[in-house]
Amino acid sequence: MTPEPLTMSMTATPTNPRCGETLSLAFTVTNTTKKLTDVTSLKYTLQPGGLPLSLANNFNSVTVQCPQGWSARQSGGIFTITPDTPADGQVGAKGREFDIQNITVNNSPGTSTVEMEQVVGPDKTSFKIEAELSKTWPPLAITAFYANPHNSVVYGGTPQLVWEASLGAVIALEYNGKVIRNVKDAPSQPLPHSGSYDIDDPLYQSTVFTLVATSGPGALEDGQVTQQTSVSILPPTIDLAGQVAPGTTAPPTANLTWTTTSAPAATLAAAPGPEPQTAPV
Repeated sequence: MTPEPLTMSMTATPTNPRCGETLSLAFTVTNTTKKLTDVTSLKYTLQPGGLPLSLANNFNSVTVQCPQGWSARQSGGIFTITPDTPADGQVGAKGREFDIQNITVNNSPGTSTVEMEQVVGPDKTSFKIEAELSKTWPPLAITAFYANPHNSVVYGGTPQLVWEASLGAVIALEYNGKVIRNVKDAPSQPLPHSGSYDIDDPLYQSTVFTLVATSGPGALEDGQVTQQTSVSILPPTIDLAGQVAPGTTAPPTANLTWTTTSAPAATLAAAPGPEPQTAPV
């Protein structure tokens, strides 16, 4: 006589797991009959890999919690749970719960299938059911956006923009009417959700850069967030030195040397002296 199967169920915490976060799965087996059911084994199969139909890249760091009298064995994404003794395997109305914890959800939104199998009764009859988990991107957010070095450059300098946004965000950089959507020298590769970009255009005045993050495919809701950072021009500096030229007659002449930063030109003036002169730096 074919035994009555136990009722199997799965509860996910959180209910709708987000890519990159940690997930826990609680599996329960419940006996709806008035008799004890002899359980030989329970098996839970989770899909490894980085695809949308997979749950996690791997299950190397997971932990399994079993009630007293039960033990778990893992092989990749397959978790087999068996009673320590035949008496421990007798399941009544109270049922049993088994927890698989510390699952890191992969970075591919989609639906992953979890298979639950029970082997019960004297003839070791197998029953299987499946449950689905929907994986989504985390909420859209920008957590950092700034320019190196220190949000300022010398006159004619070029900054490096650095940002951090949520997984799955589609990134664009905007400034002075320009829009950058792809990795430099890789026109088919979109900017990553977390990364940096070296601006090629030299800056001659303070410039505002805008980071635009848009929801990518697989997000629960469409949305867009922006954040701005301003890159200023450092004030000019000058280092001037001079000495009277040896062997000159009155009036003496002097040799002047100078170095400047963050300036396109320098003006030389003597007091008293001739009219100021503009010199290249």
